[in-house]
Amino acid sequence: EGISVSILTGDRDALQLVNENITVIIPTTSKGTTITTRYTPEEIRQKYGICPESMIELKALMGDASDNIPGVKGVGEKTALELIRQFGTIDNLYENVSSITREKLRETLLEHKDMAYLSRELGTILRNGDVSWKVRELKREEINRKELLEVFRDLEFNSLIKKMGLDSAEDDPCITQRVPEICCERIEASERLREAVTELIALATENEGLVYLVPLVRKTGKVGGHLRAISMGTGKKGFYAENIEEQAIADALKPLLENKSVTIVTHNIKELYTWVLCRCGDITAGYFDTMLAEYLIDALAADYSIPVLAKKYAGVSIDAPETKSKGRQAEVEPDTDRLFRYLRDSLSVLKPIYEKQKGILENSGQNELFYNVEQPLALVLGSMEYYGFRVDQEYLEEYGVRLDHNIRSLEQTIHMLAGEEFNINSTKQLGTILFEKMGLKASKKTKTGYSTDAETLSELSDAHEIIPCILEYRQLTKLKSTYVEGLVKVINPDTGRIHSSFNQTVTATGRISSTEPNLQNIPVRTDMGREIRQAFIPEDGFVLVDADYSQIELRVLAHITGDEMLKKAFTEGLDIHAMTASQVFGVPIDMVTPEMRRRAKAVNFGIVYGIGDFSLAKDIGVTRKEAARYIEGYLSTYPNVRKYMNDIAESAKEKGYVETMLHRKRYIPELKSPNFQVREFGRRVALNTPIQGSAADIIK
Repeated sequence: EGISVSILTGDRDALQLVNENITVIIPTTSKGTTITTRYTPEEIRQKYGICPESMIELKALMGDASDNIPGVKGVGEKTALELIRQFGTIDNLYENVSSITREKLRETLLEHKDMAYLSRELGTILRNGDVSWKVRELKREEINRKELLEVFRDLEFNSLIKKMGLDSAEDDPCITQRVPEICCERIEASERLREAVTELIALATENEGLVYLVPLVRKTGKVGGHLRAISMGTGKKGFYAENIEEQAIADALKPLLENKSVTIVTHNIKELYTWVLCRCGDITAGYFDTMLAEYLIDALAADYSIPVLAKKYAGVSIDAPETKSKGRQAEVEPDTDRLFRYLRDSLSVLKPIYEKQKGILENSGQNELFYNVEQPLALVLGSMEYYGFRVDQEYLEEYGVRLDHNIRSLEQTIHMLAGEEFNINSTKQLGTILFEKMGLKASKKTKTGYSTDAETLSELSDAHEIIPCILEYRQLTKLKSTYVEGLVKVINPDTGRIHSSFNQTVTATGRISSTEPNLQNIPVRTDMGREIRQAFIPEDGFVLVDADYSQIELRVLAHITGDEMLKKAFTEGLDIHAMTASQVFGVPIDMVTPEMRRRAKAVNFGIVYGIGDFSLAKDIGVTRKEAARYIEGYLSTYPNVRKYMNDIAESAKEKGYVETMLHRKRYIPELKSPNFQVREFGRRVALNTPIQGSAADIIK
């Protein structure tokens, strides 16, 4: 439209957009001072000697490590600029590649031609997006305070509400509904609490058998945490208890928690169960966990808290019970009245949340998954957290001493090979030593200097004996800091065990995750790493049992696709990887070499994750052409898998989600993205979620 546009950005990719009407302004900071550089077509020609349109051709050759754009290996900015100044585009470059006199450069360009074109595609900013608005619609107007407050409430931008002076609209009935108040008796005596529980059970048996329960459990150093307060009710009548000794609360709740004619509606049954186990109790009553229900309804949600669900299902706002102290992230203990209001209001909204979630689960066919898999599993995980894992602390500390000795020895060797002492953990110092002093070839640079990541160093393993020493040094220091020191820190002093948290509502595929600490990534691939596992020991008189399903994801793939060749491999007990290699490479199964089997295995498992030829080529060390041939050979061998991949991608695009065998849903908004890379990610998610998710459901 002839409008002059200035783009302020830190991303140099935008330089390709520069023209007579578009100026790109890039800020840079040095020694605490920020300056800006304005790039016009003339500025780019003066600085780079090329026109703005050629900036993307430049990136195609030199790549960009910060954006994971590979470029042509070994071609840096200087060489790339020379080539683009001479040829203009990579199309013209490859048409005239024979005219390049430097033989090594010519061979490099030809070897990595695919990467050059891929890099240009990855780095090109699309300019034909479907824009439905007009520029004039972007004109700044007066703020609509009511609408803005509603948005801020939805996004929980509470500090911005105060900062922008929107507090005055808080009580506007057009903006927010009030929480329906419930008559909630405050209890501070254990005897009255026992009476209240008896009343609740009597009321529940007359009213669908439902009791609503909202405990507030704080994490402490103690197993099971600390119950700060609790509210309970039947929908109309409620009770709130605080300042009562925890064991007395557990004893009072016992008749309710073990009453099989009652269904307890609560939020986070696992947390409640772990707390109950620590007080010698159990939960044998029926229960409905609104947090787990919401996870099945929306596995991509960032927050499953009661305030979020209250807004979604009851249209009301509930203030969280705690605030953050200024300057640090620690929670500040709420005052008594604030805590009471939170638990009372949470109790009042639990009923509409439950009723709506129950209907959604039923209508979406997720009852079996919810009632027979997720809810029973929550108690299993709570039990695992309660019992914890016994750890031999003395062994860990002895192992740490051995690691220290090996680390010091490697440190001395590295300094000797480098010819001077330096900080091995400093990327900058290490890069200077390797690529400037020792003259090793740097394959890529970051915005702050030489790249010394594991991939870069692994490629240089044969270049100098210092490289394997550095890689081993990093491996051992990580073992020491993350696993030896990290695990010793989290051993509970009362139990001598590690009580990890097993999370049920984190992964979109339904898999369980482990945190504080993560017990799912204890090293297993190296001898030194495997020694860490020896620190985990059974209780006296017990043994540890390791059980797993054999190739469960490939078996699920065979079941879902119905592919006869895949099914035959499993029903007849054949080596699935050798069979795939036999078909893909066209040799009898007894002629399959270990290398053929290794590549076929990568294809077998890669297909489940929606792998493409680029990633497969990188994984198994072949060209993209070879990788594409392997994938095509696989899909020809198992035609139903190809059909499944096409069908599921189309179905996901149409419905907006995919399902596992037990109807676990995963919505995939990425499929509608205007960005090609994001859409491709969505397609991979659509392919692998039914497989991974079904495997997770089966294991659960």
